Amino acid sequence: MTITKASQKDIPAVMELEKSFPGTPWKNPSSFQKPDHSLFVSKSEGKTNGYILVHHKPDSNHIVKMMVDPNSRKSGIGKSLVNHVKSDTPLSLNVRASNTGAINFYNSIGFKKSAEHAGYYKNGESAHEMLMEDAAPTVAIGNGAMDNAPVVSKEQQKKIVTKGKLKSFKEFCEELDTESLQ
Repeated sequence: MTITKASQKDIPAVMELEKSFPGTPWKNPSSFQKPDHSLFVSKSEGKTNGYILVHHKPDSNHIVKMMVDPNSRKSGIGKSLVNHVKSDTPLSLNVRASNTGAINFYNSIGFKKSAEHAGYYKNGESAHEMLMEDAAPTVAIGNGAMDNAPVVSKEQQKKIVTKGKLKSFKEFCEELDTESLQ
């Protein structure tokens, strides 16, 4: 799987994915091409299987829309797309209050409900606003065998350095709950 910034030639595949959206799909390709927005696509074997659209604000980023092909869900694509757009600024999104699957997914990757907006959607349904305050990208550390290296959160990264001195990987792992690294 690869994730890249979308080009003009990716828009038809994104619009095709929109047709599988259970709500009201966007029908205007220009919705994905605003100057303060970034669109990234996920592809496997040359086929677009997901996208994420992010609105860049001065002090945060907001996920406007994310879609994964229904046949490719629960394969890590959504998590990879979110990880791809993480930065040092908070990351937010809105999700339908009735979409428990999406809410559970977002909770599992670090988002927390920060507000509720009554009547947010055209049909009158409420939206949960969700926020990931510590949205810094996670990094893999290890001894060169990166395929087996743990993924380390920003909080855990702070534990690697003690009094300005970098701990050895072994010392670091001994201090952490190894279950949290898997």
